[in-house]
Amino acid sequence: MSTTMRRAGSPMLLGVLYLIGCGDKPKVAAPEPSTPAASPVTWSKSLGLKSLADLDARLRAPWEERLTVSSAGKKTSVRNCADFLSLKSFRALNDQQEMQLRLNAIECWALDAIGTAKPAGAADEFRLTPDGGIKWLPAELGPVVSNEDAKAVQAAAAGGKSWLDYDSGIKAAAGDEGELNVTSHAYLTQLAELARGDFSGRGVQEILIRATSAATEGTWRDVRLFVIGREGSQRVFTVRKRFPAQP
Repeated sequence: MSTTMRRAGSPMLLGVLYLIGCGDKPKVAAPEPSTPAASPVTWSKSLGLKSLADLDARLRAPWEERLTVSSAGKKTSVRNCADFLSLKSFRALNDQQEMQLRLNAIECWALDAIGTAKPAGAADEFRLTPDGGIKWLPAELGPVVSNEDAKAVQAAAAGGKSWLDYDSGIKAAAGDEGELNVTSHAYLTQLAELARGDFSGRGVQEILIRATSAATEGTWRDVRLFVIGREGSQRVFTVRKRFPAQP
């Protein structure tokens, strides 16, 4: 009888063991979707800023030459970026000082923007290179000599056109220290990347670019600072901020 019971019980025992083995197993939580690591705020060594902790000292560092400007109808002496950024308006007293003041102003605006920037999401792979740089840059970075030029580049930007779409005759070549030289008819524009970070609060990495334009013949010259960015499937950059504010 015992033998019969063992034989009859073997399948039952296996069934019990099978059921036990197929019982509720500890559930392993599905891995959460990975999020891109934040990209830190970075800047060009040309700005002379060692770290964000040194920003205040850098803003107060004296210029090589003190400049006197007209601000709110009064002559004001400007010694450094801290003095400049405290001005509500400014104007050079003469043409000789105009370009030097603008160059200093661009540096001050760039440092100020870095001080308020935040780490961004995934890094943008764009680089200022001759083979692909101008394909995605906005037309506003080019020379704007007249009101008509300003209206034309604004219309191009509104239509989502790049600088190359706007002016198919431009040529790009590598410049010094990572700059990109763009020739356009009778003008040369030198583009320099000064910093990267989230400058507008959108959470994406944006690029701070200095654009220095000059006529290849004549004396016309201009320098401006732009914050450009793009999101999602957008390929052509848009201008998020500009310094000075007017085109």
